[in-house]
Amino acid sequence: MKLLHNTKNSNATSIINSQTIHGSIFNIKDYLEEFFEKVSEANGSVELLHEYDDGKIYVPWLGSGVYCYSEFDIRLAKEYKKKQGDRTVIAIEIDSSKIDENNLLNIDSQESRKILKEFLDQRLKEIAFDYFDKGNEQLGDSTLLLREILIISFDNYYVGYPFAAGIILDLFLNSSETQYNIVKGSFRKGGGKGKFKNTVWIDTYFTIKENNVISSLNKIC
Repeated sequence: MKLLHNTKNSNATSIINSQTIHGSIFNIKDYLEEFFEKVSEANGSVELLHEYDDGKIYVPWLGSGVYCYSEFDIRLAKEYKKKQGDRTVIAIEIDSSKIDENNLLNIDSQESRKILKEFLDQRLKEIAFDYFDKGNEQLGDSTLLLREILIISFDNYYVGYPFAAGIILDLFLNSSETQYNIVKGSFRKGGGKGKFKNTVWIDTYFTIKENNVISSLNKIC
């Protein structure tokens, strides 16, 4: 299995020489702290936050990890490289002996959506609550609001709020007994306003959650 990662040219040499790569970082506890603070300030009414820590950190769509395209999406990887400039596309070879159906999570599959739905319905409030002081009654109300917002986003396949998937995933993966090495997710793009209002398409991304599945890192272009 091969995945494609886009990175700045300044990072690429170090990644290839060291054969080590670092993923996007998303601190769910810091995010929840800011979200609950916003809820308190707004008297219980607030939208889901895409950015936190005073706008310095954004929520990745599939949570923490190394973001990749499928090897079949080499054209997308090259288009992104061209659009961003100063970019290198790196091929990430995955050790097939370290992945199987039990540690791969496709958030769009029927089975995975059932698992995530059960988590949202039955465990999310408790998991989010566990990060903080359980004696705070207002915090309990905030976790209920968070749960309601995330369920709505989940039921609508994250349209308009793709980063909601990242919040759900980090809460779920941090509490799951199963170690998922790679997560796959597809997101609807286009529509709405602007030049793509009459065009809708689906882009698919992967995140590598455990770097020990990587066997090699090599430059493509």
